[in-house]
Amino acid sequence: MKNTRKQDETIKVGWTVASMCAIVAVAVLFTFFPGKVGTYRSATDPATFTPLLSPGFALYLPWLYLWWGPAFMLHLAHLILGHRTVVTRWIDLVVDLYGAHMLGWMALSASSIVQPSAAAEIQGLLALGCAGILLGVAKQLRRLLAWKPIIIQWEQG
Repeated sequence: MKNTRKQDETIKVGWTVASMCAIVAVAVLFTFFPGKVGTYRSATDPATFTPLLSPGFALYLPWLYLWWGPAFMLHLAHLILGHRTVVTRWIDLVVDLYGAHMLGWMALSASSIVQPSAAAEIQGLLALGCAGILLGVAKQLRRLLAWKPIIIQWEQG
C-alpha cells in the first residue's frame, strides 16, 4: 500500500516553477504594460487594438501585490523544503482565500476596472476564477481537517 500522505506532500517542481514564472509575468504585465492588455478586432490590422483595462485598474494593483507576493514566496518555500507541510498548507489556504476575495471584489466592480464594452465578459471570467479558487480551498480545507498526526504510544511494562 502506498503512503498517500507522503505522496500528497511532495511538490511538482515543474508546476511550481511555472507558477512562479506566471506570477512574475502577470505582475510585470499589469504593472508596467497595462495598456498592452486588450483585444484585436482584426488579426491583420494592428490599428484595431482596443485596450481592455481602464485607469481604475491601477487602484487594485497594491491589493493584487498582497496576493501575488505571498503566493510567490509560498512557492519558493515549497521548492526550498522540497515538500508541503501542514503549516504551508494552511498558509496556502489563506493566500487562496485572499485571492478569491480579490477576484470576487474585482468581479463586482468590473465596470470600473475595464472598458465598458468588455465589462460583462471580464466580470464573468473573474467570477469563474473566484469560484475555481473557492473549490480548491474547499478541497484543501477538507484535506486539512481530515489530517491526523501519527501518535505513538509507549507501553510500560
